[in-house]
Amino acid sequence: MAQKQDYIPSRDADFDHWFENLKNYVVGKTGAGIWTHIPPERLSALIGAYDAWRAAYEKTLGAHS
Repeated sequence: MAQKQDYIPSRDADFDHWFENLKNYVVGKTGAGIWTHIPPERLSALIGAYDAWRAAYEKTLGAHS
């Protein structure tokens, strides 16, 4: 049996790009009225999760001492 591949990237930079694309895709679909089945609080939770991730990730991008 073939081993199942995880589609969520393990490297932080790749994950950041993937997560931003996911957020933007879902926001675009819901904002355009294409996806009406996603409750607004779930969309807000997704955006909040990305914003929290990005704020924490940005702290790691500078020089470390």
